[in-house]
Amino acid sequence: MRCPVNYISVTQKYTYRHGGCDLGWYGNVCGYNQPIYACDDGKVIYNRKQLTGGYVIAIAHDNGLVSYYGHLLKDSQRVHEGDKVKKGQQIANMGKSGIVTGYHLHFALSKGSKVTWNKKNYLDPLAYINMYDDQVIKDKDKNLIKHTKHCIAKDGLNIRTAPNTKGKLVKTAHYNEEVETYGTKNGWNIVDNVRGYYCSSKFLK
Repeated sequence: MRCPVNYISVTQKYTYRHGGCDLGWYGNVCGYNQPIYACDDGKVIYNRKQLTGGYVIAIAHDNGLVSYYGHLLKDSQRVHEGDKVKKGQQIANMGKSGIVTGYHLHFALSKGSKVTWNKKNYLDPLAYINMYDDQVIKDKDKNLIKHTKHCIAKDGLNIRTAPNTKGKLVKTAHYNEEVETYGTKNGWNIVDNVRGYYCSSKFLK
């Protein structure tokens, strides 16, 4: 899952009471109007204004999680409820709507396929998202989010559900298609830490 902002500082970590983490730098340099991206493919199931959260978008993903994007800039939403979105697609801009002290994104993840405000269903989003090469994070926070390498596929790269050839085939990546990897297991590249997808190095370049 992709980190939903490009210029990142973790201004507040996940707690049970907070229900998510706050990303972005307070102030106008990297906060105001910064693009917000969908962390993964999914369907927009919520796009409304709240008293405390301000303008909020929620996206349901096929990995059994829902992602939430709060305090968005008014009228910056680029999606509507029912829209299908792709990972990395811009969905809005960073703002400070709702009850906040500065510009940032409140980012949260919950288990399930529907919007929930039950804190028992929320997860620490920093354990699930990855950083891309072109994203910038403050030095003090670099150990909080895994780094994703961009690998280019040769023709016929198989992505499977297990780190061996017995894993169910999920997808075949084609020539020059980008594949994200951020670690290895049993000699196979980990492609998706949430779904548990893997690929070999044989068809990477």
